[in-house]
Amino acid sequence: AIPFLQEAQNYSLVVSMNSSYRKLVKNGIYSHITLAADPRSTTFDGYHNQAANETFLICPFFVHPKVVTHFFPNIFTWQNANVLIDQIRKQLKLPSGTALSEQGTVAACIGDLAGLLGCKRVCLVGQDLAVTNEGQTHTSDSFYRDQGILFMDLSDCRTVPGNTLEKVYVESKLFVYLKTFNALVKRFSNIEFINT
Repeated sequence: AIPFLQEAQNYSLVVSMNSSYRKLVKNGIYSHITLAADPRSTTFDGYHNQAANETFLICPFFVHPKVVTHFFPNIFTWQNANVLIDQIRKQLKLPSGTALSEQGTVAACIGDLAGLLGCKRVCLVGQDLAVTNEGQTHTSDSFYRDQGILFMDLSDCRTVPGNTLEKVYVESKLFVYLKTFNALVKRFSNIEFINT
């Protein structure tokens, strides 16, 4: 997908997550936006020693602080279900804020973000739902390799119909995320979703 992304970055909005950030930067692809949500220190591992450039971080307030420091000052935050903020906005006669919902995987925020930005098409590249026939879960140039957790046993996977293959392995816990994305596509029926 790297040649496709190198060409597409000049006329599209590139949004990444921490697991793909390093691979993209090393190939001259600079995300306009990166999404991060997890408070664990490993969330920063995908950004460590990588240039922030002009990338904007969109995250909830509880993301790991090293991630925030790395992208400062180019940061937008979100918070869902904050009664105090909702009440203050109501008293100030302001509309309710825009919700971004990660639904267990930060990548699921892409529907809300695309809707907010008025996008007509979303192309998912390298989304972490599939596992290769060898059991590889992410790009080999990621912090998953650094941590020695780049492969998994295929007996822990389910299979789903593929776009170009008859069946594709999917990590069992990520099978739920596939359902999340199916619901997301249905909810944002005005946006064309393409999954590469």
